[in-house]
Amino acid sequence: MNSLDKLRSWFSPTAALDIAQKRAAVDTMSRAYEALSQSRRSSGGWTSIKAGASAEASKAYLGLAEVGQELCRNNPLAIKIKHLVGNNIVGDGIKPSLIGSNKNTSKAANEALKTWAESTQCDFNGKYNFYGLQWLIAVTVAECGGAFVIKRFNRALAVPLQLQVIEQTHLDDSKQLTADKSGDYITDGIVFNRHGQVKGYWLKPNTNRVGLIDDQSVYFDASEVRHVYDKTRSDQHLGLSWFAPIANTLKDRGEFKDAKLVQQKVAACFAAIITGAKDGDNVGYDDEDDERITHVEPAMVQYMNEDADVKTINPPKADNSTEFETTIDRDIAAGAGFTYEQLTGDYSKVNFASGRMGRSEFYNQLDHWQQHVFKPDLDVVISDWWCGMYRMNTGALNCRTEWTYPVRASVNPKEELEVTNMKVRNGYLSRSQAAKLYGGDWTHTNDQWRLDDEPMKENAFDNDPRLFSLAGNQLNADDAASANREGVKPATDDKKDEESENS
Repeated sequence: MNSLDKLRSWFSPTAALDIAQKRAAVDTMSRAYEALSQSRRSSGGWTSIKAGASAEASKAYLGLAEVGQELCRNNPLAIKIKHLVGNNIVGDGIKPSLIGSNKNTSKAANEALKTWAESTQCDFNGKYNFYGLQWLIAVTVAECGGAFVIKRFNRALAVPLQLQVIEQTHLDDSKQLTADKSGDYITDGIVFNRHGQVKGYWLKPNTNRVGLIDDQSVYFDASEVRHVYDKTRSDQHLGLSWFAPIANTLKDRGEFKDAKLVQQKVAACFAAIITGAKDGDNVGYDDEDDERITHVEPAMVQYMNEDADVKTINPPKADNSTEFETTIDRDIAAGAGFTYEQLTGDYSKVNFASGRMGRSEFYNQLDHWQQHVFKPDLDVVISDWWCGMYRMNTGALNCRTEWTYPVRASVNPKEELEVTNMKVRNGYLSRSQAAKLYGGDWTHTNDQWRLDDEPMKENAFDNDPRLFSLAGNQLNADDAASANREGVKPATDDKKDEESENS
């Protein structure tokens, strides 16, 4: 109660009580959410900015990209995170296959697509094949926040499509325009129509090349560019570096490691002070050799003058801070979307079950990156861009695109394979879906089985499930398990024949 309230209560206690009750009610309303309460733990430490996602991204995307690039240049843990992103999302490649109603047309298109995807000619800069470009896109998005894939045309190719990948920082953010008569406007080099939909981009595709003089931006229609980034808020028009929430922690961790290294060096030091000699010039050396003690070596034995006194200085021992380092690494791993074990390679703190549960949680994050961040843009690149240019030379092609993602490491391969087999046998999973789980294409696998069977007609090996059981025992014509072999009647047909004869 302040002085005014005390004075008011002296003249009118009722009025003072009424004011106090209303103040308490207002305080209670503000404390409905503890984060909004006026306390040391809440509002005192929050930075409240009343801005939309677009405004925040517009101000921060360049600075955060620079931070991510600096970390990936010099911080070993940041480099590990960058490679984990590319290796887990893309691996050896997210491989497309075209599925159409016409088998012959689809087969020819798939062969052409395979040739294009596995050649470096699909890269505008001639470095990567299609799967290498996917990896480049993934690590660029993680490091800089976003990447642009530009559609390029090259008549010299059978399918005249090339892809150019550039960083999001190549946007010409000097292009800013409020709404014109048509309602179109430009923000950070991105052109929007009056409904807020993207119409095109002002990009500098050749920025930062050594010796380049002309650095003018070029306008690309939205149909010729794919902007790949992780959109986490509804009105976010730019991607932010995935290192944003962990940048300071990574930097502090590096400084902490440097301090620990210095501490270990200090702990390994040793000093000796010689006092008490009558003649300082005669301390610590032999009169005949005249060699002074200038440093201390391991296992050194030195004879001194009788009246000299040697005092040693023992530095403090370096403390063990392993648990503290582990806590920091866990925070970094959580912010990056990986498990602590993936980030550090330390599996000493998990058993089989907990390690498997951690992997399962990470796979949910991986599904988001693959299905929501990358697949929509890959669909456009293949279904629209590639198929569109393929039709220019071959005519009609009516098909859809399916993707085979990289194989995910199994914690218990034998058990997981048995579960997959049971799902296929019971109809919960098709053979094609099962093949995709292991990074294969069932159509290709089936065709390859036929090709492999041709030279093996006279030979029998126990890897053929039609001739050998899972235990390796050869199946005979009399075995029920061999009922599906060529030339052997199914048991159901024999039973029908017996019934017809008896009748």
